[in-house]
Amino acid sequence: FLYQTPQVRVEERFVPLDRGGGLTRLLKVIPVDSEPVQIWLRLATGRALRRMGAEGYQVDGRWTVRLHDLPESQRGQIRKVAEQWEWIVPLKVNAAMTLHASYQW
Repeated sequence: FLYQTPQVRVEERFVPLDRGGGLTRLLKVIPVDSEPVQIWLRLATGRALRRMGAEGYQVDGRWTVRLHDLPESQRGQIRKVAEQWEWIVPLKVNAAMTLHASYQW
């Protein structure tokens, strides 16, 4: 998938995990201008999010999402919106960056 906002261009693709039972989400985020841009990446939403180690969350007790490319201090937060919880990650984009998230069920 290719899409663009006024601040960033995003290249996104999904690749099956080698061992099956999930996907890897590859995101390449490229700033449009030379100015740094602050954006938010939503990795998951669900009725319940439970921390699963340093890299991810279990969603609704059924599947797990992990973010592999950022230090723990930059792995964002969970917040409640209406009746759902969401995992959001702030990204300061000042050069092209690639992120890898895995979704396993």
